[in-house]
Amino acid sequence: MLVRTWKAARFSLPIWIALLLSAVLPCAAATVTSVTCNPGTIVGGSTQQTTVTIQIQRGPLDTGGVQLSITTGGQTSGVLISNYEPVIPAGSDSTSIWVQVGAVQSAPVTLTIIASVPGTQGVTSSISVVPFDVSLSLSPSSIIGGSTQAMTATASLNAEPAGGATVRISSSGSLMYNYAPTIPAGSTSVSFPVSAPNAVPSTQIYTLTATLGASATTNVTVLPLQLVNITAPSLIYLNSNTSATGTVSLNADVGGYNYQITSASGKVFAYAAGISNGSTGTFSISPEAVGK
Repeated sequence: MLVRTWKAARFSLPIWIALLLSAVLPCAAATVTSVTCNPGTIVGGSTQQTTVTIQIQRGPLDTGGVQLSITTGGQTSGVLISNYEPVIPAGSDSTSIWVQVGAVQSAPVTLTIIASVPGTQGVTSSISVVPFDVSLSLSPSSIIGGSTQAMTATASLNAEPAGGATVRISSSGSLMYNYAPTIPAGSTSVSFPVSAPNAVPSTQIYTLTATLGASATTNVTVLPLQLVNITAPSLIYLNSNTSATGTVSLNADVGGYNYQITSASGKVFAYAAGISNGSTGTFSISPEAVGK
């Protein structure tokens, strides 16, 4: 009787092993234990990338390669992932992929990364995608209206735009500038000239704004064009049938400027003259007038 019982127990042992394995096998598959994103914040539309590292825990019978599935969520566009189905090779418990995201407008958005072993629960991590940060600088900070002067404006971004980016420029005043300068690929800034073609009666403050998702504004000071000096001979002889020349100087070069000269003597003589180019012009004084 004892022998038969022992034999029954011995021959039933494989059944218990089978039952044990059937209970273990559903839990034997590898599962994702963590997903980390570094850095956690990137500029959308830039060349910046986030490295996503996926860590798994292997089951007791899972020693080969483990294929993962990567999905995304969130209100973002232009998501580029290096590998949506990466494989963790045998002998390793982790792998990494990179993520790049398209441009966002004026507010940050969240991109969700979900990694899983097919058939198991996924693990989630997130990336904050922020818009370009635009800055605008001027050199010099002021120009003279109506002159040929030009300042240099520089629009800068906080990251290199992928494939380049066009910045929209606007102004509150009568300035001349490039309305859509392009920051080339591999660069973070673009410079362009700004001029004030119209003369102003007094100092004016205009604004210049650069926009690429976010906006940046700076002030442009426009100064009036002024006559800074006039020279003429201190003495000429009346009725000498000779002429003299006087000179006027402006505070900036001009591309064309007309002015009038008058005399403060008892007899007032007026002369119309002009400057075709530069900051200095001349005028003639007839023998009938004194120059000073």
